[in-house]
Amino acid sequence: YIYDPDLKQQERNLDHLLDRMVEMQVNTVFLQAFADPDANGSADMVYFPNRHLPMRADLFNRVAWQIQTRTQVKRVYAWMPLMAWELSAEHPASKELVQTETAEKSAHLNMGYHRLSLFSPVARQTIREIYQDLAKSTPFNGLLFHDDATLSDFEDVSPHAIKAYQAQGLSDDFAQIRKNDQQLQKWTAYKTRAIDDFSLELANEVRQYQPFLMTARNLYAQVALSAYAENWSAQSLGESLNRYDFTAIMAMPYMEQVDDPKKFYLDMVKRVGTYPHGFDKSIFELQAVDWRTGKKVSSEEMAETIDLLYQHGVKHVGYYPDDPIADHPDPAVLKKVFEQK
Repeated sequence: YIYDPDLKQQERNLDHLLDRMVEMQVNTVFLQAFADPDANGSADMVYFPNRHLPMRADLFNRVAWQIQTRTQVKRVYAWMPLMAWELSAEHPASKELVQTETAEKSAHLNMGYHRLSLFSPVARQTIREIYQDLAKSTPFNGLLFHDDATLSDFEDVSPHAIKAYQAQGLSDDFAQIRKNDQQLQKWTAYKTRAIDDFSLELANEVRQYQPFLMTARNLYAQVALSAYAENWSAQSLGESLNRYDFTAIMAMPYMEQVDDPKKFYLDMVKRVGTYPHGFDKSIFELQAVDWRTGKKVSSEEMAETIDLLYQHGVKHVGYYPDDPIADHPDPAVLKKVFEQK
């Protein structure tokens, strides 16, 4: 939303964003450090100098610095994909992709992102170097790992992944694994751990330049509602709360196509509340746009939801996206409810 090829317009966009932050008195910002112009979910470009991807503009440095020096915001997180990097066809890692088993059909067969396989040494090193280059760009306070940090129960079946599973004593007959609850849980737990281990390894790389770095990760709503959903995404609410400073749960009922948004929120609140420090370490991340229809969720509805969550013990609330161009959501409306905390 800030980037514009017209530098004067880009500067106006940034100034207006900063004004909105000041008016709402927000204390934390997840700043998207990557660009996805074709909207396919994977990063084609980034906003910082690096060795592997085109730089759309050297903008992350400037925006992060301006937020930290011109607003009351205490923490700026660099929001980054973990695996969803779309490299040029000539890049050595470009073919090292997550592979999806296609013998069976499933609603959650493929998580939808073009992703590099974290089991490939070449892909891991490429991603590691992207994060190293980000770390050198400017001071920031944290990393938010994007919602691409996931593998379905039909992924990853690339050669490097199969070799890693076999080293854990798992079969390469994935249909049989899915029919055996014990094997399915073992496979899921291994993939979940592999994702978390790699993301936290990247955080340690960044800490060489940003020693006080905090970590957060996006988590799908269904994982926060049902333990069984871990099998579909290799994400675990309990592990995430244990291993990251914050877990940003995508509490987005329109995206999930639920019939009763209030029940959706309260069911999620109930399950998060069963974990020690569940409310201390979770962020309920609301949607400001209904992506199915393209319509914006009204500022008043968002404020009512935030108020509901606060009333039931939630401590941290965020939303996505913030659209400073359209001035949505209305900072005057959200400020009133944010002031409750």
